[in-house]
Amino acid sequence: MEVEGALTEDAWVLDFGDVKRIGGQQLDHRFLLPRDNPALDVSDLDDAWQIAVAGRRYLIPKSDACLLPLDNPTAERLAEWFCHRLAEALADRGNITSITVGVEEAPDQAGWCTLSLSDR
Repeated sequence: MEVEGALTEDAWVLDFGDVKRIGGQQLDHRFLLPRDNPALDVSDLDDAWQIAVAGRRYLIPKSDACLLPLDNPTAERLAEWFCHRLAEALADRGNITSITVGVEEAPDQAGWCTLSLSDR
């Protein structure tokens, strides 16, 4: 992740602890379930997600999964989703001009998204 902008009175652009509070931890060690994937039929049960695909049904406890507004949980889509989420949460601070988020699948294999907050 890269954040550009003017230094605050505390001499930083962003406290990276804020990033964790915005939601980065919700994805850690969880099954990433793409809500908008046309190949999946996702149903909300009381404490689980039911996924129907290719004639089979799977149950995943909600505590083990993260339902995301994505068509596919690729590195590119995850970077785009999280970058937009950060931009919305940080836009009112006034000092941040751009945010870049990268999601790495393996060494030297990553998807990136950059947003300019100065255009918002």
